Amino acid sequence: MLTMILLVYSAWPAKCDSDNWIEVAFKLALVIYMMLATNFIDMANISSAELDHMNENFGYVIIVVITSAIACALALAIKHFVSSTRKINNKQVRTARAMWHLRDMSLALLMMPETEYASHVSAIGDNDRELVINVNHIINNVCFRQQSSPRWVQQRLIAEQEREVWDHGQRVLDIFQQSRSGRLQDRLEQSMRLRKNVLELANALCSSGSTSVRRSVDRDFVTTREHAAAVEDQPPWLVAAQEAVEQVQPPGSVAAQEIQRSGRPRRSTIEI
Repeated sequence: MLTMILLVYSAWPAKCDSDNWIEVAFKLALVIYMMLATNFIDMANISSAELDHMNENFGYVIIVVITSAIACALALAIKHFVSSTRKINNKQVRTARAMWHLRDMSLALLMMPETEYASHVSAIGDNDRELVINVNHIINNVCFRQQSSPRWVQQRLIAEQEREVWDHGQRVLDIFQQSRSGRLQDRLEQSMRLRKNVLELANALCSSGSTSVRRSVDRDFVTTREHAAAVEDQPPWLVAAQEAVEQVQPPGSVAAQEIQRSGRPRRSTIEI
């Protein structure tokens, strides 16, 4: 049982951390129960009163341990249920921020000269190399929904997706073709424009400091350029929102067709 606990703690097999902690807690409770319930006692050198007192204490310890494991499982389950019912929780915000930081760092590495990049790579140690490899595996599994290796010990369960192994060489060739055709530059420019518009929107919201403005943004965030041009004295957050909407809504989409018909899309088109 201790070996199983060590394997679970080292592999961390479940996707959610709460599931792994619940499994570890119940396994630890089972280990403590087995240690106290199956220990060897020399009955010849102990009186019946001492034996009853020791069994009573062991019973209290077992009850406390099992109750603590159940309480921990219930607390984690309730926390997970409450966070899943929220539209946007803090964990999702932290995850999105971490992924955007990773994307920005990748662009910064792309702009770094090769000689400088090679000199910095040589300073990476063994532990850092393992962390980088794990990050690459996570990106392959989550973002591209592919297996990072053909070996089954390095594969991960991906829901609603057929088994497909990441081909690094083919991916690099595709990037070369996109770079020669100009699609790579266009995609970078589009991404930078979207980031710039979102940052301008956030800065405008923070600088306004008005609760009514924030409620208005939450109610009517998606607004077209034609509809906003008819309104005089546009606030700065509205101009930034228009630019952000143009980046995320393609011209031929259903939302764009609705914009052309009514001049104002539904609220569910895009949400903050």
